Amino acid sequence: MHRVYLTLLLLLLVSFPSFGQSTITLKGKIIDDSTKLPLESATVYLTSAKDSTIIDYTISDKNGFFSLATKKITKPAFLKVSFMGYQDYKQEIKELTVSKDFGQIFIQEQPNQLGEVVIKGEAPPVRIKKDTLEFNAASFKIRPDANVEALLKQLPGVEITTDGKITVNGKEVNNILVNGKPFFGK
Repeated sequence: MHRVYLTLLLLLLVSFPSFGQSTITLKGKIIDDSTKLPLESATVYLTSAKDSTIIDYTISDKNGFFSLATKKITKPAFLKVSFMGYQDYKQEIKELTVSKDFGQIFIQEQPNQLGEVVIKGEAPPVRIKKDTLEFNAASFKIRPDANVEALLKQLPGVEITTDGKITVNGKEVNNILVNGKPFFGK
């Protein structure tokens, strides 16, 4: 029984060095080309040259340094660096079988001026506030010369009886507000 444990232990210990040897480290420092200052949080990634799949990635620290531990690669790959507002950096690597220090990698600013931005919003046609239903009149199509009754008939659930009473979903309406003010004099 002890022999089995000893054999398993030896196999386990022998396999550890092989795991360590299959990992390499890529290092470098990302620097702004014009100011010569380090860039924090630049994305550094390794992609396959064949199909652009990401093999591994990391980000640079506050001093611009990055360290990427990855598996050995015997096929062509790209080391890429990207940072918002800067041109992407790309370097082809034939193979990575040993650790490599890329030194200082300078990337250039890429000013990007945005065009005009217009933000449009629309109020919802119906809003429920506690025990009040609020309708946005602009959301309902009526003729320009229409009266309030024509608008009310367009609203979902609103009915006007022959004697002029207004109900919403079967409940009588006590008050109508237009732009927050009572429509009927009270």
